[in-house]
Amino acid sequence: MKRIILISLLILPLFVFSQEFKKSDLIGNWEFESAEKNTEISNDSLSKLLTKEYGIEVFVTDEKIIRSDLKITNDHYKVDEFESDSWTISKNEIIVNTPVPSDKLEYYKKTTVGVIEKFENGKYYFIGQQTRIKILSLKENELVITDFPYKLTYIKK
Repeated sequence: MKRIILISLLILPLFVFSQEFKKSDLIGNWEFESAEKNTEISNDSLSKLLTKEYGIEVFVTDEKIIRSDLKITNDHYKVDEFESDSWTISKNEIIVNTPVPSDKLEYYKKTTVGVIEKFENGKYYFIGQQTRIKILSLKENELVITDFPYKLTYIKK
């Protein structure tokens, strides 16, 4: 009997900490609460890293991070100016597909191959340009995610 209790005490935390989130867990209006630097990298090093990784020069400062609220429905994901009607959740990550702007759709259809794809919903999205947002924690009224190099906290309205 002691052996069963001991095994249960060792295995139970593994199930608790390996919780997989579902879309329904995230649905709601989330108010931006705070941002804190997620890494000890200096701003100068971060700027160089982003320039090297993405080929663009980025200047990072210690200015206050300003984010708008996060709005999530079953069929919609919106934060700041970014909006998509195609998102999923997998392995504790929110995966948001980047839609092709309607005013540029014909251009992409005519001049590109393998850059955009028509999804089951009949709309076009950029292939390989998914936004992946790691969920650090999700409580009843608090969502903590990463937006490199920051940890962002949202409170459910």
